[in-house]
Amino acid sequence: MAETVATLNGIKLDLETISDSFDKALAEHHIPFTDRTLIQDMGLKARRIRLRCYFWADTYQTHKDLLQLLWDKQDFELNHPEYGLLRGKIDNVHVRHDHMERVAEIDIDFISGQSTISVSASTDIKGDAEQLAADGFLDVEKKYRDALVESSVLPIELVDKVLDPELDIIDQITGYGATVRAYAKKLDTMVHDLNSVCAGITAPVDSLVGTVELGLAMPGRIIGTIAGMVEKMTVRFITLKNAPGRFMSSIFNQLSRFTYPGNSTLFGRDSSDSAITLADDLAANAYLATSSIGLSTALADIYDEDEAIRNAQVQAEQVRVFDSLGRVTGDIDINYAMTIGQIEETLSLVRTVCDLAVAVNRDTSAIKLLSDKLLEHVVQIKVESEKIIHIEVDNQTPLHLVCLKYGLPYRAAERIMLINKIRNPNRVQGSIDIYES
Repeated sequence: MAETVATLNGIKLDLETISDSFDKALAEHHIPFTDRTLIQDMGLKARRIRLRCYFWADTYQTHKDLLQLLWDKQDFELNHPEYGLLRGKIDNVHVRHDHMERVAEIDIDFISGQSTISVSASTDIKGDAEQLAADGFLDVEKKYRDALVESSVLPIELVDKVLDPELDIIDQITGYGATVRAYAKKLDTMVHDLNSVCAGITAPVDSLVGTVELGLAMPGRIIGTIAGMVEKMTVRFITLKNAPGRFMSSIFNQLSRFTYPGNSTLFGRDSSDSAITLADDLAANAYLATSSIGLSTALADIYDEDEAIRNAQVQAEQVRVFDSLGRVTGDIDINYAMTIGQIEETLSLVRTVCDLAVAVNRDTSAIKLLSDKLLEHVVQIKVESEKIIHIEVDNQTPLHLVCLKYGLPYRAAERIMLINKIRNPNRVQGSIDIYES
């Protein structure tokens, strides 16, 4: 009698479970000239489940699709009605069918396990961050515009006035009193100071700010200047891209130079004598919000490149670096992915800035969403990626046997060579780092 419907890589199956077996991995060490044998328990072998699938009438054609699928060299996902989702390989396949009666039975030996080490997160962190950032810049522009109007710092017609980006704000104001002109001059000074930080640096080719339609009025001009400055900083410190922690810290330190009159400080640091003064509290809040969005986007780009390196490590695992005799046949040229410590360090820095920005811009949801998206990505990496542990190998041992002892697939040997300086994989001894199974 068939059980509830199961699926194998999406193909629905009516099946019953014939057997579900577990074998111990026991190593027998025979002692010469004695009747003694030492038995070492090395854990469990692969779980083997034998399934019998039934096909008849309308489902008869499905058995041909299943057989075609089983020819492929791929990992299989079995959604079993009792055991849940299992991943592994197909070993033995036995087919009995009667074409005239249109009935068939297929026995499958499913071996549960994995063929590669999972190292990457599945989220599109860069794409998600850019979409949130684009909406965030527009939101900050609107909030800054509303704050200028509500505070009566400038008349509404001047706040919404379309400005020539090539001219100073003060040069485009006529018919206003000294107070308004003095404030406009302060804004001009702030814009000049912001532009001077990255003077001579062109915006990156894939500029996000260039795709956001910020208005030509005063709020759009201020927000666009701040966002463009943060983006140009990623170009300024591009040589540090291989050291993500230093890269993000350098941008952070440059952004921390800005302050504004009053007792408050930006980015949680005291202003220095060389700090550039922003116009007022309203401009400072807009600066915090905009720069935190830009900083988060820069970190998302770092994490995206790190994901590419992690995926390249998976590909490198498939490349044979040494033969069966332990002779090195080639080197794998690949960068190292960020460690969990580096990831957490950069995340902590950016989330600190985001927390300060949220404190004074509680209505700007994009800042918190960006911060949460970065955290979600890091959590997924920590949950799904491999963990590295430190072991001691007492005697000279082939690297493949080290993998076997610690429950790793043989292919992990190439990966272990990437994180250790192992000259001869046939004679590994001493302290090495391996992936936790």
